[in-house]
Amino acid sequence: MLPVPARRAGVIVPSPTTLDNTPMVDPEGFRERTQAMSPPTKNFGSVLRELRRAGGYSLRGFAATVGVSPAYVSVIEQGKVCPPAVGHVLRMAYVLREDPDRLIVLSGRMPEDVAEIIRKQPEAIHALLRAVKGLRAEELGRIAAGIEKRRKTDKRGPIARVRRKAPGARSARGVAPTVLERRP
Repeated sequence: MLPVPARRAGVIVPSPTTLDNTPMVDPEGFRERTQAMSPPTKNFGSVLRELRRAGGYSLRGFAATVGVSPAYVSVIEQGKVCPPAVGHVLRMAYVLREDPDRLIVLSGRMPEDVAEIIRKQPEAIHALLRAVKGLRAEELGRIAAGIEKRRKTDKRGPIARVRRKAPGARSARGVAPTVLERRP
């Protein structure tokens, strides 16, 4: 006997089963609590429609400005097709005067400059992301602002490497002094 799917807000939620198709026991109601806690997310199409309307664009006018067909914009807004390629998303963001990174990420893609950073330093980026996991947006903003401030005040460029001044040398505090070598 197969488990009967639960119905919530017009969506059929399949009941979890084990490998032998017997229903899994959830006496604590964990599944219901976790589903109720996850906020509904807006998809790319619905956000695009809201931005287009807020910008005062008709469907045809927006499509003509972006350089795509009105039918294509319509099916994107309805969520019937996958979000467009990054090039189209960038043009849409430009026309709507919206942050391109926000729309690119909402479309399920990654901005090219971010992808390049990850390709160049994958281990460091993964470590950084794990370190900031769980921080609120305000905290992340303060960290980013601190990094930008440090970059602006450091006139000689990024630090290339740190090396010890002399193998046996000690400072007044008893710590081996270091020299920061900077890139030319």
